[in-house]
Amino acid sequence: LTRFDEAVAKDPAGIAPVIGDAKTKIALERLADAKTQLTAARVRAPKDMSLALWLGKAEEALGNKAVAEKLYGDAVDLSDPQNPDAIQAYAAYASFLASQGKPSEAQAKLDQAKTKLPDSATLQRAFGDAAASQGHFDEALAHYQDALQKNPNDLGTRFRLGVTYRHMNNIDQATKEFDQIVAV
Repeated sequence: LTRFDEAVAKDPAGIAPVIGDAKTKIALERLADAKTQLTAARVRAPKDMSLALWLGKAEEALGNKAVAEKLYGDAVDLSDPQNPDAIQAYAAYASFLASQGKPSEAQAKLDQAKTKLPDSATLQRAFGDAAASQGHFDEALAHYQDALQKNPNDLGTRFRLGVTYRHMNNIDQATKEFDQIVAV
């Protein structure tokens, strides 16, 4: 947090330092501070997808579900299909919807991402996460494996694949995936 605070002090108008600082505050459960910081930054840069996304995450953590849903929607609307990080807005929104007991709406949001964004490891991982969160483990496996074909060095996807195998009680496959992560 100290380093991000220093970065914000050196570049108070910079979006990346503010987001890094706010992400850290969210992780430390300093939610009100993060919300205040992101709200002020969003006034300066209302068209920034990442600010809307992280403000949505702060609001969700604070329990402000309706505000969070609107902000996730704003983040999706502000996403640029040319930006590889655009999938983050869709994935966060879909995850939020799934956590609110709206799996069909979550899937629709990911389907929308599929039509607007290029196929990538990140997109496939988001589909895998959505499927896994709904208990559709075979579908999740297929998406995670597709993501690894696109980016074999993605340890996050490999970890999710191992966790999914574990949920399926396929301990040998889970161990194999986790061993590959440890080897790296």
